[in-house]
Amino acid sequence: MYVTGVLTLLVECAVLAVLVATAVVALVRARGSGWSGVWVAAAFVALALALGAVWGPELVGWDDPSWVEDTGLILLLAVPFLLLMFTASLRDLPGWLRAGAFVFGLSAILLLAYDDTTWTVGVALAYWLATSSVTVVALWRAGRRQPTVARRRMRLMSLATAALAMALVVAVELGDAAEWVEIGVALLVLASSVTFGLGFAPPVALRLMWRRPEDAHLNAGVMAVMQATSKPAIAEALLEPTTRIVGGSGAALLGGDGGVMASYGEAPGVGERVAVGEPDGDTRSRHVVPLSEGQGHLVAWTSPYTPFFGPEELGLLTTMAAFTSLSLERQERLRVERERRTALAQAQREAELARQEADDANAAKSRFLSRMSHELRTPLNAILGFGQLLEGSELSDEDREGAGYIVKAGRHLLSLINDVLDLSRIEAGELTVSPEPVHCGELIDDALALLRPAAAARRIQLTGPAPACDVYVMTDRQRGRQVLLNLLSNAVKYNHDGGSVTVTCTLLPDAILRVAVGDTGPGIDPARRELLFAPFERLGAETSGVEGTGLGLALSRQLIEQLGGAVGVESTPGQGSTFWIDLPVTDEPEAPAGAPPVGVDRAAGRDGRVLLLIEDNLANLRLVEAMLRQRPHVIVLPAMQGGLGLELAYTNTPDVIVLDLHLPDMSGREVLTRLKADPRTRDIPVVVATADADRRRGQALVAEGAFECLTKPLDLQSFLDTVDAALNEATKVSQSNAPAPRQKTPDTGID
Repeated sequence: MYVTGVLTLLVECAVLAVLVATAVVALVRARGSGWSGVWVAAAFVALALALGAVWGPELVGWDDPSWVEDTGLILLLAVPFLLLMFTASLRDLPGWLRAGAFVFGLSAILLLAYDDTTWTVGVALAYWLATSSVTVVALWRAGRRQPTVARRRMRLMSLATAALAMALVVAVELGDAAEWVEIGVALLVLASSVTFGLGFAPPVALRLMWRRPEDAHLNAGVMAVMQATSKPAIAEALLEPTTRIVGGSGAALLGGDGGVMASYGEAPGVGERVAVGEPDGDTRSRHVVPLSEGQGHLVAWTSPYTPFFGPEELGLLTTMAAFTSLSLERQERLRVERERRTALAQAQREAELARQEADDANAAKSRFLSRMSHELRTPLNAILGFGQLLEGSELSDEDREGAGYIVKAGRHLLSLINDVLDLSRIEAGELTVSPEPVHCGELIDDALALLRPAAAARRIQLTGPAPACDVYVMTDRQRGRQVLLNLLSNAVKYNHDGGSVTVTCTLLPDAILRVAVGDTGPGIDPARRELLFAPFERLGAETSGVEGTGLGLALSRQLIEQLGGAVGVESTPGQGSTFWIDLPVTDEPEAPAGAPPVGVDRAAGRDGRVLLLIEDNLANLRLVEAMLRQRPHVIVLPAMQGGLGLELAYTNTPDVIVLDLHLPDMSGREVLTRLKADPRTRDIPVVVATADADRRRGQALVAEGAFECLTKPLDLQSFLDTVDAALNEATKVSQSNAPAPRQKTPDTGID
């Protein structure tokens, strides 16, 4: 008995506390919730006072007078009518139904006041059940076809009303049966109060959880808003999901003058004006969110099911307004762009036609680039070749300086051509790389050695590589050197005189080596850092007098990513920049057994060697002859056609052949095939010199029998080294085959 008494006391106290809290919340929000808030506040105040009158005296041990119990009974009978009126504020109910409930309830109160016999109690109970049943059904049906939040709120309040009616029935029919029945009734009232409170004012977390089914609708609306290209399309995509996600009755998009551009649901029609700074004049609440300056406002009206907007609804409205502003700005830019295109219609049509033609010709892009490479490299071969020869000859200081400018400008143009072609091949997926284990320290040493003269001229100190660089990485040797040279070249070019450049290596997790090139230059503005790797973007350096193309970093990123690595930058304005590349670490390769020593014995040549030059460009022919003046023992035998070259090769058996690929009568590849097929010439080293910079083609030519493939413009020292190596190879073949003595003076076939 004692336990049940204590338990009953605790439950009744909890019920009263919940009812009082719900009543307070309802009273606080009644002003902003319209009549629905007023009725629900009145209902819970009445229920709290009624149960307080019934249970209060017993809780405090006070012998209550009869008027207290009568007052509590009257308030208790008022509760179902107040809940019915709350329901009527959410869903239209017939006037006769409300009037009938009022008369029925008043009659029940008067009968109980006059005589509380069994039949009068039955009348009161019938009134409660009938009125509550209407409320339960109306609230349940009110949630149909509503957003998830509104639907679940209506359903919770419907269930709470049903539970309260059930508690009354149990209390009337079984109230005196046992103390456990009294506890059950109190628990049922507690559950009803908590459920009704959750339905009327659910917490933020609960509303967010209920709103999840609307997330997909919201995301689709946001995407549609961002993709819309006109104001009507923006409004159509915006207003419906906005209304649904906040559980409102309608929404409207206002222009800058307050006029309605578009509306949805129970909102003013298009063309009407809404004074955003003044009340509507009706009982509904609304929320106004300003868009960007001059764009207008987004307005959302609450609904009877959502009598007020909570913080998360207001946040969603702000978010949707931000998306709308962005989309309107985008639409405005599109409008301006359309007007500009209209003004330049003819030019635009021509540009579109050119773009279409470029797309149609995309399949021929590689052939076009190859041809352009050849046409550009052919004159550059003469420019750079004769320029290098002039630099090495006896000239006045002024003339030597002029020759230096020629070589410098030619190499700059060659670098630009190479970078453009490489980028084009990467974009077309045609650039092939050959990853292999490469010693990182040696790769860095090679790059530093090439940059030391330029750095020394400006007193820039080069430091590196660090001990941590003594590892092997998986990369393409040529492309890896190209990327390092670009980073080091930039670090020197954009540094200040007397500065420093440091190359460091750091071993990262997952066997990744980070090679970093740090400089003491001016640094990079963070706002423009994303443009660093864009083609032809020099971040204003084009006006600084520093020579460059704006392609190096873009090409470096493409190459490193194709090699399975990454590239990035860290920079502090005024202190310098650090560019880094990440490459995978690999094991040291095993040296093949019995590998021959690397290098060429240039002293192994013999006097009176014959070099057959098959070249149709007169300038290139004269250039090679001029280059070979540094090898006075080599006699140049010229041929400007492939057929003539074959005849001279058969009749004179030269020691080495230098072959151009583009000849007037036949292709250089066909000449190479015939040379290797004939027993008289198959062992003669053939050096292919072509303006076609396709690396794969060069590899294919070597596989078909060429000794080496050089790319025009020819580098003087590289060309001489290749000729020396070819002559050395010819000597070894001659000694092994012991050929019969041949004529030393070539027969040109000219009388």
